[in-house]
Amino acid sequence: MGPSQRVVRLMENKEHLTEDGLNKILSLKSVLNLGLTDTLKTNFPNVEQISRPVIELNNSLDPKWVSGFSEGDASFYVAISSKTDRVRIFFETCLNIKDISVLHNM
Repeated sequence: MGPSQRVVRLMENKEHLTEDGLNKILSLKSVLNLGLTDTLKTNFPNVEQISRPVIELNNSLDPKWVSGFSEGDASFYVAISSKTDRVRIFFETCLNIKDISVLHNM
């Protein structure tokens, strides 16, 4: 069970209403997205931060394989914000969970 699912389980069990439950949720947040903000670290100094797993990538990717994979299951797109003058470029793929081994072998 991943961190997000564990947070949902804690909330279903109403543990988020206790200080201990809140600390467990914040501990799980430490491995999600950008982790704990400096404000959270300051306001909740006793939260045990979980170390993020280190994933080592195989640098021997065949460019033709990557190109074929992208052709079939991925897309590139650009988002331009007129308010902030920012241009963001995205690469996105959408796979079924059964195909996760494909990503691990990249």
